[in-house]
Amino acid sequence: MSPFLALTSLLFNAALLLAVVLLLARRLSYQASLRALQQSEQRYHSLFDNSHTVMLIINPADGAIVAANPAAANYYGWSQEQLAGMNIAAINTLPAAEIEAEMGRAQARQSNRFEFRHRRADGSVRDVEVFTGPIQVGDRQLLYAIVHDNSERKQAETRLAESEARRAAEQAAALEDQRRGRIAALNLMEDAIAAKARAEASLA
Repeated sequence: MSPFLALTSLLFNAALLLAVVLLLARRLSYQASLRALQQSEQRYHSLFDNSHTVMLIINPADGAIVAANPAAANYYGWSQEQLAGMNIAAINTLPAAEIEAEMGRAQARQSNRFEFRHRRADGSVRDVEVFTGPIQVGDRQLLYAIVHDNSERKQAETRLAESEARRAAEQAAALEDQRRGRIAALNLMEDAIAAKARAEASLA
């Protein structure tokens, strides 16, 4: 074999080997990325499905509830399938325009904490604190919502405010009684002084 043909064969074999190595590297990289994605999805599903915290995934474009975890089904009283077919407006007691505005704020990351009143399947309305933000699911940007019931805290705050208002009213009433008592005492003293002056004038 001539040196030229030997060199050509060597270069061809080297190029072929390099192509095979690159193809193999790409395949291994793809498999690693696929495994990482699967592990990420498994972690997400484990966190979402096994959490005792109420979680919802919402489409900010129309307010549709895309997914709800078992804790949300237990809390609201609807099944996960029913919740996934509902709109957040069926739960949130705010007018639709205000709900849309709040979702816009959450999507733009202007705020991640909100206080709402949520309606449950039995008709009861609860005060909730919602932590929310954007989440990318496939090619869609959705909102996650983590919901905490703070009705008891709200009720305690209301009772405390009412108690403080009563105490302030009682203190104001007591101060007013004291003021009237002092005025009455001054009037009695003035009357006594005037009577004494009249008596002295009469004796004189």
